[in-house]
Amino acid sequence: MKDTQVPALLAQSKSAKVAPTLAGDIISAVFSTIPGVGSIAKLAEIYSEKRLQKARDILIREIQEGNVDQIGNEQLIELFGSVIKYHDAVRQGEYEHNLKILASYIGRGLALSSLDAAEFSYDARMIEFLTSFQISLIGYCHELDVSGLTTKDKGCPDIRYLTTSHLKRGISNLSLVSNYEIESSLHILSTRGLLTPMSSTWSDGGNFYSINASIERIVRSSSKYFK
Repeated sequence: MKDTQVPALLAQSKSAKVAPTLAGDIISAVFSTIPGVGSIAKLAEIYSEKRLQKARDILIREIQEGNVDQIGNEQLIELFGSVIKYHDAVRQGEYEHNLKILASYIGRGLALSSLDAAEFSYDARMIEFLTSFQISLIGYCHELDVSGLTTKDKGCPDIRYLTTSHLKRGISNLSLVSNYEIESSLHILSTRGLLTPMSSTWSDGGNFYSINASIERIVRSSSKYFK
């Protein structure tokens, strides 16, 4: 992005210009000036302009739904960093269901003036290219946790465990899903750092997994996509 664009957009943030319009300017600027890419037309040689436009619209809609009135300079910088990461996910062909989660994450962060580009990028990496079923398991793990249906560690109550059996008993949507499919997906989530596999095993042969803080942060930031 050209150096002259940043101060110009910072100046706009101090004016009466409505936040969604300013956010749209930022998104358009990032989508058209990523280092190493000359223009949207060049990107469209690999990914269609229609896909890029759809991803852009998803992000703008989430920001608009957040009813953001103003974007301060500090949040403006965080928005730049977050949109660059979001654009990178689009360019790499990320699933649309994950793009919606990422867009909602950005929108909620702006609405609460708590958007952190580094944290967003960290969480985006955790869910990148997860299937819709694996994403749903993130929500189910969180649901069991907040409902008190996980098993607390006797020595450290802050650590909560769950297994495939916990999920099948507590989530009706999983009753017909094979233990193998659930267990293999939990393993994938553990490789992303969302769960931590423990050495013990449950009576059905499945592993114990402790729930990491990232699950709560991701679900809280994009709650409507985990219902």
